[in-house]
Amino acid sequence: MSGRRVHRWIFAVLIAALLVLHLDVWNAGRGGALVLGVLPYDLAYHLAWMLAAWLVVVYMTIKVWPDEQAEADGSASEREGV
Repeated sequence: MSGRRVHRWIFAVLIAALLVLHLDVWNAGRGGALVLGVLPYDLAYHLAWMLAAWLVVVYMTIKVWPDEQAEADGSASEREGV
């Protein structure tokens, strides 16, 4: 399996995990709990979820997103016989 294909599978699994974690049904009714003494639990959970989503986007742009410029340069050099 090619490296890009592996990264696409990893990305798909991460997106599925984010979707499941975003449902947040296991925290329903958990009121009054504070994280670090100042943040409500729901807010802290969603801040952590947004951080995880941001990390997935960074991963996507570095590893999964096609580098069209590099692909165009590579195909042009192949045609020229370089």
